[in-house]
Amino acid sequence: MINILHEIIRDNRLSEDKVVLVGGLAISLYIDLAVSKDVDFALMLEDYDKIQRVDEWGIKTVRYEWGYVDFINPDYFVSKQHKGNEFITYVKRHRSFKKDGIYVANPEVVFYTRLVVPTWESHISKSIRDLDAGLIRKKDEIFFRVKAIADVFDTRDVIDHRIGVLDQYITSYFK
Repeated sequence: MINILHEIIRDNRLSEDKVVLVGGLAISLYIDLAVSKDVDFALMLEDYDKIQRVDEWGIKTVRYEWGYVDFINPDYFVSKQHKGNEFITYVKRHRSFKKDGIYVANPEVVFYTRLVVPTWESHISKSIRDLDAGLIRKKDEIFFRVKAIADVFDTRDVIDHRIGVLDQYITSYFK
């Protein structure tokens, strides 16, 4: 799969230093278990602008014969006081690991990105899936780190409510 990720980056004339893998595949690589093959890259804005697709809610989707790749505008992950590029830089420095040259977001980043976007409710089932795949014992730590990211990017007011709703779903699911 890493070879495909490198190919996607090359084919779209992107820089490996300006993209971070987020979403289900990032979780899969983190726990070393295939829970998702969804390819989602958060990009520095200059690379995001290179993707020649229609922007729908901060996402540009490219279809490949094997599936879809979502390229995500990082401005959707921060408050108006910040720039999306700050988010990418922060994640690369503090909340990711490198897998064969590709920056892969830690679970707290994946959960944060799912919670902070306007379509957050559509991601609840993915978060439960990821917890069920082996992250449930780390739930409190992940939530703590999600809130820490929110504090950095002034989105805590949004995150607190949404993490509470997500936690209710999780509690119900894992009874």
